Amino acid sequence: MRALVVALAALAAAPVRVLAAPEPWDVGVSDDNQARAEAIFAEGNQLFSQRAHAPALAKYKEAIALWDHPMIRFNMAVTLIRLDRILEAADELDAALRYGPAPFTPELYQQALDFQTLVRKQLGYIEAVSDQAGTRILLDGKPWFEAPGTRKIRVDRRKIDLDVIKRIGRYSIPVHVFEDVTAEVKTLVVPEGGELPPEEELEALEAAERAEAEAAAASHTDAVEATGTALADEETDGPPAQDDPRPERAEASEHD
Repeated sequence: MRALVVALAALAAAPVRVLAAPEPWDVGVSDDNQARAEAIFAEGNQLFSQRAHAPALAKYKEAIALWDHPMIRFNMAVTLIRLDRILEAADELDAALRYGPAPFTPELYQQALDFQTLVRKQLGYIEAVSDQAGTRILLDGKPWFEAPGTRKIRVDRRKIDLDVIKRIGRYSIPVHVFEDVTAEVKTLVVPEGGELPPEEELEALEAAERAEAEAAAASHTDAVEATGTALADEETDGPPAQDDPRPERAEASEHD
């Protein structure tokens, strides 16, 4: 990464340096914390290059606790993808890209956008709506919210266990609250960043799914495998962001 290589060269030469105006991700972070984060970041990169992804992730988390730098976030996201933790990877990519291209070289920024697009293809939203006052809605066996109300959550569509919501659409899911009492949760499943199609199109989708259930299941499996292959093709010998995340520093000439 061009700017970061310059910074490394300046550090290696140990010149007198004048600090440029701090970037947003540097504000409030001491030089000591930056230096410590850099060292831990490098350890994480070394572990990643050895395909020790879980230990590498632990190092990146340790580094981010000292310095919330977009490149560290990006490497966390790539590592989470390798660990098949897509929801967490999506969150880290969003955090890494919150400042746009500023922290990255053009090549690395494009790579981050490509990863984000790839991950979003595996995500969707579940929206639950209940107007039965006092009803407690559970998600994955854990309390989610108490009705009346509406909640929306991002999900990994590959890991939804209920066959009834394996595709986009509107659903009414009965939730057993206690003996002889069932709450109906109205659920909306849409693609990440998309909208629900018209009702006619949803009905056509449902009819096609009923008529071609086996073909749809095979298509879903192929899509998952294709995504895995695409991710594998992105594999490199080391993590994408290898360089020191310290922003570029301008050198000042020494005068007698």
